[in-house]
Amino acid sequence: MKYYFLTAAFLIFGANLNAQLNYPPSFVPHGPGGGGYMYSPSINPANPSQIYLTCDMGGVYRSNSNGEAWQLLPQIVSTVKGKVQFTSDPNIQYMVRRSTTNLNDPLQRGEIAKTTDGGSTWSPVNDPTATGVHRLEADPNSTQRILVSEYNQLFFTNDGGASWSVAYHPSDDQLWMGGVFWDGNQIYVGTNKGLLVSHNGGQTFSIETHAGMPAEEGIFHLSGAKQGGVTRLFVVTALQQEMYAWLEVLDLRQYIQQVYRMDYQQGATWQNTRGNIENGVFLNWIDLAQNDVEKIWAAGDVNGLPLIFLSLDGGQTWSNLFFASDNENVLTGWGGDYGAFSYLWSGAALGFDVNDSNPDHVVFTDGMGHITNSSGSEWRAIDVTPAS
Repeated sequence: MKYYFLTAAFLIFGANLNAQLNYPPSFVPHGPGGGGYMYSPSINPANPSQIYLTCDMGGVYRSNSNGEAWQLLPQIVSTVKGKVQFTSDPNIQYMVRRSTTNLNDPLQRGEIAKTTDGGSTWSPVNDPTATGVHRLEADPNSTQRILVSEYNQLFFTNDGGASWSVAYHPSDDQLWMGGVFWDGNQIYVGTNKGLLVSHNGGQTFSIETHAGMPAEEGIFHLSGAKQGGVTRLFVVTALQQEMYAWLEVLDLRQYIQQVYRMDYQQGATWQNTRGNIENGVFLNWIDLAQNDVEKIWAAGDVNGLPLIFLSLDGGQTWSNLFFASDNENVLTGWGGDYGAFSYLWSGAALGFDVNDSNPDHVVFTDGMGHITNSSGSEWRAIDVTPAS
């Protein structure tokens, strides 16, 4: 009898095992989402269908279809601050990737990578730092001018990285670079020490003091545009003493302070441009196209719920255009209101980008990520294919 029962048990086990081995013949990708948080979206202004994202799980994703389908890029392990930078040549792009060969401290150091074929293959660029790169900003009107930040100093090249010079080295060895606006010989850099400016094409840089911003605040994020002779800068600030280069937006979110605007000239002052946005709203990002100083976007959250604001008057008044409740104007994927994961899970606005050539084309990232091509009237999730 024991033999009989054992045989029956093995027959049942074998049948179940055979059923489990009937795996589908292949898996079909439906999007880049489903695991980690997404950061650092970047829209190619010369080819708006091309968009990049980075993930805290190590992936760098590229879409050549305006976010409808994505490719996981080989040769690259991401850093969440590795926003792809476009240049005057659509095929030449730069980014910070994680080194896969460095076995010394710091183990997960960032290095400069360059593509000359529109992002299909990437190769390293001469690294001027001793401990690795945290952020990189490239001049969109050149293929040669780049700024990179180490934890304690800023480096500049005007020959594509063949040679570098120290652009700025604060005495306390604490440097944060949070955005650059390039305007020919005028280069404006957001740092934890304030606005760093070059008036001679990068030969020299110096911190400029402009009234209106409290001394304890540094620039977390800077963006700018020029139109009709007006150079307009926007910044999001954070507590200066907390701004260390190895941190990212989730680490610094609690220290973010205010948003300011300045029409740059000698003696100009920073103006608080929060306008009608309530103080309970965290604002992480502010961005605009390079050719429109009136249409301004800001991204943040209230109690973890994402909000995307648009101003049509240069940052004086704002309207929220991301209606998360009931997914009112959002085509969702697996996350969203009533989804498998709610908006509250997704980390709010972890990354944000406005197309430099089109202020109606915007991407923001969180645990999912969304895109609009209609100036915010409708948003579509980019973590799944539209059919999904």
